[in-house]
Amino acid sequence: MISLSRTCLCWLCVLLASLAQPSRAEFRIVRPILGVPGFAEPGGTIESELLAPAGLADDEWQASLHNDLRDWTCTVELTEHGSYVENGTLTGYRLTIRTPGDTPPELFELVVSHPAGGSTTNAHCVKVVQDFEQDFYILHFADPQGWKQSAQYETGESLRDRRYGSTDQLYWASPAFNIINPRFMFNTGDELENGDQANEGLSAEERYRRYIQAMRTLDVPLLITRGNNDRGSYSFWKANIGVPTFSIRMGSFYACMNDYNANTYRAWLESDYAASFLEPGITFRLLGQHYHDNANAYNPPVGKYPDLMLVGHLHSWSVEQTTPYYRLRSGPAHYYSEAGILEFKNVAGNWTCPGAALHGINNKIRPYGSWGTVTNVTRTFLLPNDGSPHTNTVTVDNLINYNFWDGRARFLMRRISGGYTVGGGVKLAEYDYNAGSNVAVVVRIDIAPSAATVVSIMPADADRDGMDDTWERQYFGSTTNSAGQPDEDWDHDGSSDGDEHAADTNPTNALSFLGISALSSGSNGVNIAWHGGTGAWQYLDWLTSLTSTGETWSTVLTNSPPTAIATNFLHRGIISDTMFYRVRAHR
Repeated sequence: MISLSRTCLCWLCVLLASLAQPSRAEFRIVRPILGVPGFAEPGGTIESELLAPAGLADDEWQASLHNDLRDWTCTVELTEHGSYVENGTLTGYRLTIRTPGDTPPELFELVVSHPAGGSTTNAHCVKVVQDFEQDFYILHFADPQGWKQSAQYETGESLRDRRYGSTDQLYWASPAFNIINPRFMFNTGDELENGDQANEGLSAEERYRRYIQAMRTLDVPLLITRGNNDRGSYSFWKANIGVPTFSIRMGSFYACMNDYNANTYRAWLESDYAASFLEPGITFRLLGQHYHDNANAYNPPVGKYPDLMLVGHLHSWSVEQTTPYYRLRSGPAHYYSEAGILEFKNVAGNWTCPGAALHGINNKIRPYGSWGTVTNVTRTFLLPNDGSPHTNTVTVDNLINYNFWDGRARFLMRRISGGYTVGGGVKLAEYDYNAGSNVAVVVRIDIAPSAATVVSIMPADADRDGMDDTWERQYFGSTTNSAGQPDEDWDHDGSSDGDEHAADTNPTNALSFLGISALSSGSNGVNIAWHGGTGAWQYLDWLTSLTSTGETWSTVLTNSPPTAIATNFLHRGIISDTMFYRVRAHR
């Protein structure tokens, strides 16, 4: 016996820029760059430093931000030429670039061009932050000390007494770090062990190339300075990572880095740091360096203390001092890529770092397990996150006993006129891509500690009846029409309006519903025909018996949208005396 069954179930469910070759003759962006990023609020500005020929017309500069989906055209508001590059040591251009007001809070590539000069780009260098004054956290990543490309131990470490790391571990760590979504990572030096030496048959420059490519897998901006082992071509470092002494202002928050290896920019650092105390808007100062008692260490002057100093170098976790300011040491990051997470809370305009006193105890996180085979924070989508669904669900599994309250996910969806709503998270942005055929929805997730957190996305549904507003208006004229109720059957075809919504069929046409229309058996198998809508995921299930103890259906076909109104499928295999089929759908 072959049985026909019809069900309809609705479930809620970088472009790598080429590495720069250092040359002052180039038309290239010096800042922002991988290790010295720019930060802006939507509609806010960043400053960009460029090396380019003198005399380029001020009004012909162009700039844009790119992610993996589309670009946002920016406005170049101010152009200056003079000693603006590399902390005032080189002559070049400084551009003030305004981002569009609809720029989402993501990490971007910057492209700058001029018709008389050329075009240049830096990947992984501009972070748009929804609000500088909102609470945030960072990761302190100290002493990764990459020695080999491949890990030699389960920790991610390489040879030489397990005191050094590998490039592998950066790839293992990035999935968890991306979901956690710190405002930035603070890398206080020793990125590569003996960066001036060849290893594994690779030149020092090639080792740095592979390190840079691995770091670009992070969807997180990086503030990077040098440690005592970050030797080698300084020109190559500056051209691809950035100057190791710099400062960044994000609203009332000031961060600066000091280079362990040289005092090239010491006068600039002292002047810039002192100037921050004359800026009434600055209420918190974060200072980072690869710190030890050497001639290049920067010790702030009496009365001009930072609120917090983060340091590397000794491969240890400690609160080194509490007065007159906190100095915290983290590391080593080459051991399971461990990082310190530090939260910053803004209370009435004043920033605090409440976890400083217990540094290394409750705020030391490990992103992966042995050999990177387990990622300790993962993101799993119910449906392919490829722009085809109308609904989807993401589950974030957190194996770490820490509440990452500013986590991130991005849903790629089919574009609908009414937009999308999110359950279990906060929608931060929704924007078109793929020539307007699709939308991306950026969501903030409060990731529970040692638990699974579920977030769903669905078309906007103002009357909360489970049917999206766009679909209701299409068939019933409004969202409050007496027709179009989830449990009613307006066209009396045996499918409720809610089921027709899930299947994307026409609830006002009795000939339009999801159902098996015919099936027949032959020597090659069973041929099943059904009809339905075009915008839903369809699943053909089967089993060989129905029992009172439950049903174990197996899916033999997944039909992704857009689907044909009528579909046929030949289920090949052994024909049994009893075979049951059903077709179900959801969006």
